Amino acid sequence: MCFETGLRLRSAIVTAVYQKSLVLSASAKGQKSTGEITNLMSIDAQRLQEITNYLHAIWYAFFQIIVSSYLLYLQLGVAFVAGLLVILLLIPITASISKIMRSLQQRLMQVKDERVKVVYEVLSGIKVIKLQTWENSFTTRVMEF
Repeated sequence: MCFETGLRLRSAIVTAVYQKSLVLSASAKGQKSTGEITNLMSIDAQRLQEITNYLHAIWYAFFQIIVSSYLLYLQLGVAFVAGLLVILLLIPITASISKIMRSLQQRLMQVKDERVKVVYEVLSGIKVIKLQTWENSFTTRVMEF
C-alpha cells in the first residue's frame, strides 16, 4: 500500500514539474537550469517515493520501543534502564550526523545539477562539437564531474 502511494506521488510530481516546465516564461527558464529541473523530476521525486515506504515506521517505532521496553523490564527488571539510557545518549549523536549528511547531500545535488547541465549542453550541441572537433575538450569537461 505504501509502495503504491509512493508510485502515485512520484507520478504526480513528475507530471506537475513537466507541465510547469512547459509553460515557464523566458525569465523563469533563466532562473532554473535544465539540471535542476531534471533533478526535480528524477532524484527528488524518487526520494518522495522512497519515503512513503518508511512512513509507517514512524508510528511503529514508538509502539515497538514501548513493547520492547516492557518485555525487557519483565526479563531484566530495573537493569533495562541502562539500555534506554544508551539509546537516549545516541539520539543527539545521530542528529548531528544527520545534519552533516544533509549538508553533504545538498553539496552533492549541486554537483549533480552542474553535471547534468554540462551533459545537456554537450548533447544539445553535439553536431557543433563534432564539426569543430572539440571532442577532447568537452570530454575533459564532462569527466571532471
